[in-house]
Amino acid sequence: MDSLLRRGRAYAKVTGYFLRRGHSSLTPQMTGTRILRSGLAATLGALVAANFLLAESTVTTSVGPGIIDFSTATVAEEVSSLPPDRMIAGNPVQSVRNLFADPTGQFFVGIWSSTPGLWRIRYTESEFCHLLSGVVRLTNADGTSWSFGAGASFIVPSGFTGTWEVLEPAKKLYAIFEAKA
Repeated sequence: MDSLLRRGRAYAKVTGYFLRRGHSSLTPQMTGTRILRSGLAATLGALVAANFLLAESTVTTSVGPGIIDFSTATVAEEVSSLPPDRMIAGNPVQSVRNLFADPTGQFFVGIWSSTPGLWRIRYTESEFCHLLSGVVRLTNADGTSWSFGAGASFIVPSGFTGTWEVLEPAKKLYAIFEAKA
């Protein structure tokens, strides 16, 4: 694993690996991101055993406090499709730009978009969403559903299980908190 995040006071260019709990394949699908830092995992084998998804990426991040302006952030957009076992209807193409990951690896903020489709979800994190465009519907395991359009804000709590449906191409701002196990 090339260079990993180094502690310091200046900006550091990080060539590392983004991780997502709950995935066992090594593909570049980015449904959420985490920056791997030295000491979090020693080997690729340990990551696979821990059921992480990896995708090599390069990011520029501030090691010290600073403001992140979404309009000027230069993080590359990651485009992916959902795994077939999660799909129910359609063939949505999703993209994500993770613009911030805190030093603890528990808090993430960025921009997500998707074309129409319906898929299964199981949240291990809590997510604040602000829909910028489109229409989505979330349905929990007992059949209760919530629909949201552009301008709506909502929270999907950790432990939520059900489906996520994009009815019209959608784009959202997200803030995710995933407590360490």
